[in-house]
Amino acid sequence: PDNLGFATVYCAKSDPWQTINGTDVSTQVTLYPEWRQFHCTARAESDFDVGTVFMSMHCSAQKQKIELRSPRVTYWGNTPDGKVPFTKIEYEGQGEDADWRIEAELRIREHRMSPVTVQVLDSTGKPMVGVKVRMKQRTHQFAFGTFTDALPLKPGKDAEKYRKAMRQYFNRVTLPRYFADWGTETEEGKIAADNMATWAASEGYQLKTHLLLGPSYLPSRVIGLKDNPDEFKREIELAMDDALARTAKLPMHAWDALDELRTSNVVADVLGESYLASVFNRGHASQPNAKWFINESEILETTAKQNENMERYESTIQRILDEGGKLSGIGFQGHFSESVTSIPKVIAVLDRFAKFNVPLELTEFDVSTRDEAGQADYTRDLLTAVFSNPATTGFTCWGFWEGSMWRPSGAMIRKDWTTKPNAAIWNSLIKKKWWTNAEDVTDSNGQVVIEAFHGRHNIELETDTDFLSKDIIVTKEASTINLLLPGA
Repeated sequence: PDNLGFATVYCAKSDPWQTINGTDVSTQVTLYPEWRQFHCTARAESDFDVGTVFMSMHCSAQKQKIELRSPRVTYWGNTPDGKVPFTKIEYEGQGEDADWRIEAELRIREHRMSPVTVQVLDSTGKPMVGVKVRMKQRTHQFAFGTFTDALPLKPGKDAEKYRKAMRQYFNRVTLPRYFADWGTETEEGKIAADNMATWAASEGYQLKTHLLLGPSYLPSRVIGLKDNPDEFKREIELAMDDALARTAKLPMHAWDALDELRTSNVVADVLGESYLASVFNRGHASQPNAKWFINESEILETTAKQNENMERYESTIQRILDEGGKLSGIGFQGHFSESVTSIPKVIAVLDRFAKFNVPLELTEFDVSTRDEAGQADYTRDLLTAVFSNPATTGFTCWGFWEGSMWRPSGAMIRKDWTTKPNAAIWNSLIKKKWWTNAEDVTDSNGQVVIEAFHGRHNIELETDTDFLSKDIIVTKEASTINLLLPGA
């Protein structure tokens, strides 16, 4: 599709599936019509005899013709990671003069900002001229979030720094609650999930739970009941009801109701496709104020089956809606390596799914790479593309600290707590470029008009003798705030 080819390269031993250190040492490669150089690097777990280490390249994603030039395996000894070659991230839309940027900026101004008229009056209701007005943003309406494990609840310096970084970079937390052998199948797992949710709520974060039902994670004993549909249904419904009851008193903003049906749809296989709608309705009946998302992988990521995956996702969503399911959000995972999706393609995918008229969110983001400059570029551009789309309501990183992240090279903060370029980009957009910080004086009508980003703001009024501070919420609708100076 789109004249792209696909392959996966492994650092392998004698078996083409057996990597040199026992983990997934591979690089997914998107092939373009022009020549590009790719690197797949790994540290071996032991020494190997000459002739037993080689490159394995898997090209079965689709029918294609691939040209190779100078493939080789190189031994680097104990060379530091930073000096070993890596594949540079390159993608359409990366250039500073890319056409999509102008449209994105216009859409951000149109859909993420609104004019606020501050009207200042004295005690008689007369407009006051020359009053200093300062408007500073406190929080975004848009959700800039992170997934987290239990580290914030632990003692120690790392946990303390982790909590501080969370507060600096994010306003939402995606909370783990997996009905799995290693999750809420055990009482210990249930208590851990409860503690995380209680802590996040007490800290004032917007809350999202991942997840109500994930067919890929079901406990082995439940999978063993798939030939007994009644018992299978009973067990998953007991688990869902327990999760809903345990979170009923929390201000839950959103849930991933169903996750990764493309990977495993054992629930539909056992109970029928029509059962999927009831999962959303079950959640909605318990927590009607929450948004109920479906979540899926390899829709936004570029793969050989991306178009096929999109068609299937659309079909699943439409069926759930047609059958009365209270689906109220669509999620897209975004786990990238050096092979990233072009920004025009990202914009096209979001526009395609906006037709369902429910919020869209990028639910799981990271770029696993040693190309820190390219990682920062793509973080900037993907975040901008998502934020500029009027249908979107959130963007969530799948972790941020290298010491507590499933793909460490995708982090924004290194294990020693130094920040990477992608962290600087994230902060400069969310807390500077897209952050209201304005100051003016009232005109002859006692007014100041400020274009403000949606969210909570603080307004300060000041004269030589009077001062007033007030918090307001800025939404899409233009608003007028009438303020009376107490001593005027």
